[in-house]
Amino acid sequence: MSGVSPKGPLYRFGPFELNTGEESLARHGTRVKVQDLPYRLLVMLLERPGEIVTREEALPPVSVVLRGFLTSLPLSWFGEASTLRR
Repeated sequence: MSGVSPKGPLYRFGPFELNTGEESLARHGTRVKVQDLPYRLLVMLLERPGEIVTREEALPPVSVVLRGFLTSLPLSWFGEASTLRR
């Protein structure tokens, strides 16, 4: 860890800077787009240097990921909307 931003830790590693207060990742000062799950995994690993992080700790259950994916799809793809539950 290299510092603390007003809202959270600031991590610097190689050309990267991860600002947990802003929930942002930058490379050589240029913001990098990163999806939520990889970002959370990176934060977890940076917060626990030298520790072993198990797969169960690092990744949400498949059902959580699948549910998020399915609820993001348009209902019209599944036919009759009245038969679907969210």
